[in-house]
Amino acid sequence: MKGVAELTGLSVRALQHYDKIGLLSPKRNLANGYREYSEGDLDRLQQILFFRQCGFSLERIEKLLSNPRFDREKALELQKKNLILEKERIEAMLITLERTLKTMRGEDSMSQREKFKGFDFSYNPYEEEARQLWGDETVEKSNDFIASKSDRERKDMEKTLDELFRGLAEIRDEDPDFVRLR
Repeated sequence: MKGVAELTGLSVRALQHYDKIGLLSPKRNLANGYREYSEGDLDRLQQILFFRQCGFSLERIEKLLSNPRFDREKALELQKKNLILEKERIEAMLITLERTLKTMRGEDSMSQREKFKGFDFSYNPYEEEARQLWGDETVEKSNDFIASKSDRERKDMEKTLDELFRGLAEIRDEDPDFVRLR
């Protein structure tokens, strides 16, 4: 186990935890009780770490990997696309930072739109809470529904929600009875 920990950069304790929760359970050497990681175990561990880098919880990873329809090659392709997008976002942020510094020094100027290039607000900090409240299946259905929409439809949905939230913000301090009478 120590060799796998050194190879991957994970702690021995993390590997033990993965075994304990059934995420990665290598065979045990009957003579000494040590965990012995096969090539298949290392491939699974790599997949786990790719999912972790993409922000998945251990519980979610276990569900994905235990699904009989799980396709490792498709998962790796999706993770690759995700990392390429993340790389592009980081590169855009670095360019924005560099231009902001130059603008502060009077060496460049930026439009208001350029000041925010590279920021990504697609991460939903409430998704994990939604999963706990309503379950993975409900959240997945919602995510699938949104993903099935075209870019234009998603932008329209965002606009509608933005207008709704702006309206709610405008009336947040008003008496509910007064708002109902409008």
